[in-house]
Amino acid sequence: MSGLETLRTSFIALLDGFWWGLRDNTGPLSMYEGYARGFNQMGLEVAEKIGGKGALAASKIAGQLFDAIGLDVIVDETKITVKKCPLLDRILEKGLEYAFHIEEICWMPMLEGIGTKTGAKPEMDSALRLVHNAKTSA
Repeated sequence: MSGLETLRTSFIALLDGFWWGLRDNTGPLSMYEGYARGFNQMGLEVAEKIGGKGALAASKIAGQLFDAIGLDVIVDETKITVKKCPLLDRILEKGLEYAFHIEEICWMPMLEGIGTKTGAKPEMDSALRLVHNAKTSA
């Protein structure tokens, strides 16, 4: 699937997921659920369209999807390294809490959606996540 086709598919799936996620939830977490469901739907639909099973297929799909939405990534087997991200300027402007929310509300649900279709379990390790986990488990 070309980058443009991946972008189109993922954007429509994202909007669809937003709609149903926000429609089905009310209360203080409704926006969180809406965003998370939108990104999950994006991962599901792109993975379904590309196809494949297992962790290697999931990594390849995630790499294509990240590339289509503007992230510069390296896919090495099942590990994806983000080299450049268009959100970096916004993260620097808004602070690290913003970055953590992007990971939790956007990237993990998207990877979980891909994992649902490929049978793989996503894991995310970032310096920010590792620091947060160390503080919360101490």
